[in-house]
Amino acid sequence: MSQAANTFWVNRSRFSSKENQIAKREVRFRHLIDGLVLMIILAATATCVSVYLRTRAELGAATARHTAAADQVEELRLQAERLEREVGRMRSDARMIESFARHDLGFVRSGEVVIKIESNQKATATTVVSKRTEAHSLTPQTAESYTEASH
Repeated sequence: MSQAANTFWVNRSRFSSKENQIAKREVRFRHLIDGLVLMIILAATATCVSVYLRTRAELGAATARHTAAADQVEELRLQAERLEREVGRMRSDARMIESFARHDLGFVRSGEVVIKIESNQKATATTVVSKRTEAHSLTPQTAESYTEASH
């Protein structure tokens, strides 16, 4: 039984020369089949390892993209909350409304003098000096038109 399972050992003394040649061919054929089966197993193993590694790399890339998207969503959620708070303050806080009108829309109060200061980057900064503090209404004049109208 052990000789049937092991193709390497062949009892040569039992066979005649013709039978010995046939037995050698059978042994070579079995070795060829064994080598072919081994090559197929190795090729299948290499293919499986390659697919596994590629899939693992794709999973890592997808996980990184998911994490980046989740971070971006969280950042946008915080920004939306901040903007909602700012909108709420702009609807109710008079100082916030005035600040928005002055800085973003360029409004000035009547009786204020606008002084332009040139900076090194050639951007203009505007300074408003109030002559009268009792004027509380803002007029929709930009700093450029106000300075031109006052001259």
